[in-house]
Amino acid sequence: MRTEEEAFDTPRLFVGAQIAPGRWGRLIAATGPTHPHFYREDLFEAVRSHEFPDRPSRLTCGYAWIGEPGWAEPDPTEHVYEVAYPGGDAFPAHMGYLTDASGVPLGELIERARAYWRGDGALNELLVPGELEVVAVIR
Repeated sequence: MRTEEEAFDTPRLFVGAQIAPGRWGRLIAATGPTHPHFYREDLFEAVRSHEFPDRPSRLTCGYAWIGEPGWAEPDPTEHVYEVAYPGGDAFPAHMGYLTDASGVPLGELIERARAYWRGDGALNELLVPGELEVVAVIR
């Protein structure tokens, strides 16, 4: 198994670059249960596959922010791009249901997963089952 740093290391992209979907899922698979979000992703995927099978899997999609990124303190090591996607079966979701999951009782975490897959809340994350194209380099 690779470390998270090895699995997640990527070169800076350029305008016109294609971003293949599924990178997050590959990272989770490469690091396995030692990844801090492995079990959360496993639970969200179980809820999706049983209750919302028409939604795209988080493990095989690409991700994009809807609108401006909503972080207070951006990580200066992260690359940020404006992207376009060809349309189709993208799914908007509220990524807040995924954050701060440590110590949350299982029943509440399942309800968070259901709310996420229903599309409840402020929709700020877009799950894209196809390729994204870089149209601008933000930083």
